[in-house]
Amino acid sequence: VGDIYGGDYSRFNLKASTVASAFGKMVMQDDVKTTKSDAAASLLHMIGANIAQLAYMTARENNVPRILFAGNFLRMNMSSAIYLSSSINYWSQGKMRALFLRHEGYFGSLGALLKSKDASKTSLRITEITEQIPSKDQHMDDEAV
Repeated sequence: VGDIYGGDYSRFNLKASTVASAFGKMVMQDDVKTTKSDAAASLLHMIGANIAQLAYMTARENNVPRILFAGNFLRMNMSSAIYLSSSINYWSQGKMRALFLRHEGYFGSLGALLKSKDASKTSLRITEITEQIPSKDQHMDDEAV
């Protein structure tokens, strides 16, 4: 947003650091320098925005307030986890939460446990296996690319 409007866009309550367009700097005039890391960051933001929007719309349609994310993509990718969390928080106006499995490598085993014959005796609370990643407003400001 800052690249387009020169700062915050208060009409829609958007901070200057909000990503308004993926790869926006890549097509600007020659005087704007871009790097391979700019392109990689734009790609991560674009993928994260698509994942977050699909997850949000599906959760909204099914009245689900907590969205669980799992997978190796987020294991060592705190930037994308923060972006997902921020997006869910923004679109839901704080009514939904993005949660991330702590030990996602064991997610298949957890599913097997819950489907087992003794699942009715298993008392596993969601807070025991997830953590909430703070939104970028709470954690850090990503620079718009």
